[in-house]
Amino acid sequence: YNEAIALYRELQKNEKVADLYRLLQQEKEASLFYEKYIKEKQDSGNYLDAARVVKEKLQAPERAKSVLLEGWQGTYQSESCLKGYFDIVLQEDAGAAAQAVNTVYHNHTPRHKKMPFLNVLDYVGKKRKEEDFAARSREIMFEIVHAEAEEGNLAALHNLQLFLPADRMVAADASRYISQMQGNKPATPTPGVFYLNKDIKW
Repeated sequence: YNEAIALYRELQKNEKVADLYRLLQQEKEASLFYEKYIKEKQDSGNYLDAARVVKEKLQAPERAKSVLLEGWQGTYQSESCLKGYFDIVLQEDAGAAAQAVNTVYHNHTPRHKKMPFLNVLDYVGKKRKEEDFAARSREIMFEIVHAEAEEGNLAALHNLQLFLPADRMVAADASRYISQMQGNKPATPTPGVFYLNKDIKW
């Protein structure tokens, strides 16, 4: 094991080094190299893998959730990070899912993340099918879709069918409304003719 540790340290395989130190019951050294690995992954934007090691190797689910929320704020793996966050929430206390969704939506979801948030909400809803969660999800969905439609993103209306599966008409109604609104767009006015100044010799 010591020879393997020396080789893996040279190769900078910090997670593997930590695993070997743990096999040798040298927990202080193992933790040191797990932390190096976590920092390396966070610095490269791989919050999913950093959170995996925090949760599985350091047995720190609360810290793992913080890492995943940080990943949600980024652009790489953001949806996957938030799904991972809610996976931990559901493992810890499934009944807390509605409150966690509310907190993340209001405190950790900027304007440009609201449509991806709907994808995560749909993912969690398929795992958590209780009515209290479904009702809260619908409220958030209506708020996001309304704001998007007001901004001109009518395609957001297609999300209605994900959160209202019992309504057989909603998909057709949304498509009909989108087609109607796109057909009613005012034609772009033809720009006026531009004349050069006749007093200037060009």
